[in-house]
Amino acid sequence: MIIDRSNKQNKKLLFKTFDVTGAVLLEDEMEIENNRTILSGITSTLVNDELLVAGTWTVGNSKQTSGIFTVLIDPFRNQPVNYYDFGRFTHFLDYLSNKRAAKIKTRSAEALSLGKLPEYKTYAIPIRLDEQAEGFGFLVEVYQPSANFSPYPYYGNFGPPMYGYYPYYGYNPFMNRYYNAPYQYNQPASGDTKMLHAALIVLDRNGKPTHDYGLKFQELKTATLEQTSDFIFYKGEVALAFKKEKEVRVLRSSGEETELDTLASIPINPTETVRSESEGANYIRSWYQNTFYSWGYQTLRDTSKGSLEASRRVFYINKIEIN
Repeated sequence: MIIDRSNKQNKKLLFKTFDVTGAVLLEDEMEIENNRTILSGITSTLVNDELLVAGTWTVGNSKQTSGIFTVLIDPFRNQPVNYYDFGRFTHFLDYLSNKRAAKIKTRSAEALSLGKLPEYKTYAIPIRLDEQAEGFGFLVEVYQPSANFSPYPYYGNFGPPMYGYYPYYGYNPFMNRYYNAPYQYNQPASGDTKMLHAALIVLDRNGKPTHDYGLKFQELKTATLEQTSDFIFYKGEVALAFKKEKEVRVLRSSGEETELDTLASIPINPTETVRSESEGANYIRSWYQNTFYSWGYQTLRDTSKGSLEASRRVFYINKIEIN
C-alpha cells in the first residue's frame, strides 16, 4: 500500500496484494481529497469477505493527526475514503479535561456542518485492526513526543514513507498485523515519549464507526514509541487494557455500560511479595477469545529468608482472563 503523489491535484491511495511468486492478485486505487494527507494505514485480514483499510490522516502536510479514515477495497467499483476527525468520537478525547474536550467537540460539529476541516490535531498512531463477524475493532494510541523526537511514528528521522525514502529495517506503517507477538517485531523510534491514551473504535462491516471507548494512560512514559495497550473483542463485548508496572488497568464493556478495573500481579509463592517491576520492559497483549497475557521483569522479596537471600529478579508471564 503506497501513496501516489505524482499529481498533487489527484493524490491516490494504491493497494496491491501478491501471491507467493510475486504476481498481483488484487489491485485497487482510491482518490484522496486534495486538502488531506494519509499518514498511515493498516489492512484487515479477510476473516470476512470485506477487506478494510483503516489509518490516520491530517490536513495538508501537518505532522500531527486530524482523525482516522476507513475504506473498503473493491476493484470493481469506486469506493470513497471516509474521514472522521477526532472530535466526532465520544471517548477519543477522554484524556483531556472535560472543558477542553467539550470545546473541541463543539468546534468539530460546527466545522462539519459548514463543510470545513477540523482544527484539532494530536500525535496518534494506528496500532491494530481486528476483524470480527460483526465488524472491526480499530485501536489508536495518542502520545506526546519529546523535543528531540521525530514526530513521525516508527519512521525514524526520515519522515513518512509516502514522501520518500524510509529505512529498510524500520517499521512499515502500512504493514498488516496478523498477530500480537511478545517480542519487538519492528524497530521502535527512540526518545522519551509519553503515552497518553488508548482509543478503541468499533466499526461495522462497511467500516463505519458505531461506538468507541477510551482509556487514559496517566502519562505513561516509555523510552521508545511502541504499542502500549491492547484489546479483546469477544461475543460482542470489549475489554481494553494497558499495563503500568505491577498493575493492569482494564476497561470492560457490559452492554451500554463500561467498567474500569485494576488488576495486580500476585507471586505464586505466598511468602514472596513484588518489591519492584521494570518500567521499560512490561507489556500486555491479546491472546485468544477473552484472554490477555502480560509479561515483564520483577524483583521479588521472600519474607521467610534472610536479607542476603530474600530478593531475586524474575521474568514472568501472566494469563489474564476477562469474565
